[in-house]
Amino acid sequence: MKSLSYGNGSHGARARSKVPRLGIRQARPLRQPRSGSALGCGRSPRYGSPRCWAALAAALAATPGRAAQGEPAGEPEPIEVTVQGRRGVPFESERDPSVASYVIRGEALREPGLSAAELLSRAPGVQATRSGGATDLATAAVRGSTSAQTPIYLAGVRLNDDLTGSVDLSTVPLWMLGRAEIYRGNAPDHADQLGLGGAVFFDPAPPRGERLGAGLERGSFGHRVSALALSAGGLHAGALLAYRRHAARGDFEYLDDRGTRFDASDDRLLARRNADATSHDVWSIGRLALGSGGSLTTVLNAFAREAGLPGLLLFPAEHARSSLGRVLGGISARVPCRQDDDAARGPGRCELELASSALVTRHRIADPLRELELLATAVSNEGERVSQRLRVVGSAAEWLELRLGGLQELQLLRVARDQEPSLRARRELTRIELGARAHASPRVELVASSALECHSTAAWGPATAGGEQAGDERVCGVLEPVGRLGARVWVLGPLALHANAGRYVRVPTLGELYGVSALVRGNPELRAERGETVDAGASLRLVPHRALDLYAQLFGFARFADELIAYRRSSLGAVRPYNASSARVLGLELAAGASLFGTLRLGLSLTAQDPRDTSSDRVTPNDLLPLHARLQTAPQVELVRASGWPVIGLERASWSATYAYRSSRLADPAGLVVLPEQGELDTELGLRFARGIGLRGRLANVLDRRTYDLVGYPLPGRAAYATLEATW
Repeated sequence: MKSLSYGNGSHGARARSKVPRLGIRQARPLRQPRSGSALGCGRSPRYGSPRCWAALAAALAATPGRAAQGEPAGEPEPIEVTVQGRRGVPFESERDPSVASYVIRGEALREPGLSAAELLSRAPGVQATRSGGATDLATAAVRGSTSAQTPIYLAGVRLNDDLTGSVDLSTVPLWMLGRAEIYRGNAPDHADQLGLGGAVFFDPAPPRGERLGAGLERGSFGHRVSALALSAGGLHAGALLAYRRHAARGDFEYLDDRGTRFDASDDRLLARRNADATSHDVWSIGRLALGSGGSLTTVLNAFAREAGLPGLLLFPAEHARSSLGRVLGGISARVPCRQDDDAARGPGRCELELASSALVTRHRIADPLRELELLATAVSNEGERVSQRLRVVGSAAEWLELRLGGLQELQLLRVARDQEPSLRARRELTRIELGARAHASPRVELVASSALECHSTAAWGPATAGGEQAGDERVCGVLEPVGRLGARVWVLGPLALHANAGRYVRVPTLGELYGVSALVRGNPELRAERGETVDAGASLRLVPHRALDLYAQLFGFARFADELIAYRRSSLGAVRPYNASSARVLGLELAAGASLFGTLRLGLSLTAQDPRDTSSDRVTPNDLLPLHARLQTAPQVELVRASGWPVIGLERASWSATYAYRSSRLADPAGLVVLPEQGELDTELGLRFARGIGLRGRLANVLDRRTYDLVGYPLPGRAAYATLEATW
């Protein structure tokens, strides 16, 4: 079930309308008729005209209320509404239309065996880095940033930990997601952190009426998935409970050259050992419509995984194990400031947004034979984060929306090695934010976001660097303003121009300040990273014929960063972070697509960038940033038959193919080690039958390319996956 569209009504004759008085974040989409008169919602790109909302409210009031009449609650009856306006690019997010964004939704999230890292690598501007199979560490970065500079959200809760700052994408299963939104270079105003590298949002699917669903998935290398989901409710309330178990051996073959890259005489194929993993994933989602247009949403997710750690290619580990646990929960509410109907719309409209979230993580590595060179038989870290947010959103005029709010966050971290006393660290964030969104005319939309952030940090216990006491107390140790300005202007009918400029800050993580282990030491004197970004682009959608739909988005960008946190050797076998680097990244991004008769669909994403190290203290002639490809592209083709073949009970059939290519990269700052270019071809077939039966199959890496995403970490070869789903 998709949302009722929180956009500005610029999708054209088949667009969905924003309905502010419903107060429901997710509901059945409005079904559009093939013909009919428009309601006239084109007066304001965001709010529409009073005549539009009056007609729409009357249509909603006429909807049968089965639950209120004592009949079984189910999905609401479709409402036939036509809204007149501009057609936007389908993959752009309307939550913040000025930002360069890319939205992946629907069937693209359901491919069997697809990981979050593989999904993001198909989007422009994103580079995902993997260290093995689907259950091994994977990270993502946007526009030449690092993974620590890119905040990633799951169900609205930021997953970036305060130990390394990065998010392991292997802990983000796609099975419960309704959409993935990638914001490049600029985070939207609903994010709680304006990251240097934009932001990525993984939003779960909402409850879908009264139904029961089950699924089984099997694949190569012992891939096994079992899932069960139950949802209930209707238009005004709903709940969903789901469980998924995933297990895999991860024993794919890789080429072992025994350290002699240029001598193939001693090469051999080996199967990875100690690469098995078992995970459990539980979701609970609830939504409730409150009176006077208010809404309440709750989310709870628990994830646990136990896995082996196979180590490096030349130095495998056969006894090291890891265990990971995560619990996140959130509750958010939207309520009008006043209870009268006139306060819910028009000038003087006021709404309170309240959100609370909690994140608890546990990660432990057991290395009894010290195969991983951790200089310890056990390393564990535990973290908790609690966040409270309050924001007031109001309209000073029909064309002007203002936002004022604050955020309070507390983060705790504990790191332990063997039986040594733990390092304990604490960080508090206080944030005051102010923003505005203005519709100067039906063609011009302006967005401004600003915030003042206060970061207070403290640590206790023996530092892992050398036994000295770490007790540095910082009250507002980092006090920095951040913000951005953005604009979207419609010109020449279907052509829209976008522009953004922003300033961002990334505070050193607790692990960077106080150390992670005996090998990765801390530096309490680290300064915060600072950066500026600018971009400009255009988006265009043309429908020359009702059977042909063409759309494209093109952006050029520049990103400048100072006081980058880098690592250098501080003693034998140990590294220590320091501030010495600055960098700039120039790039071009293209996303385009076409649909013919709704049957043939073509897509293309392309990223070309020039990442350079501009540090004054650079000691090597090479200035290319390591681990950043200069060219990345992902063309896609899809065939869809929506009508199916009723004779055999087939309602929908689809076939798609995607080729993901990435150019060569440097593995070290000196440019001595080069990771070769790589390309993977995937193909998928989907069949949906009557009575809720679905069958999907996917063949990954069809050409069986032998690839290595990082030095010493091989990636899987050809793999096959199949999914059987049933819904009652």
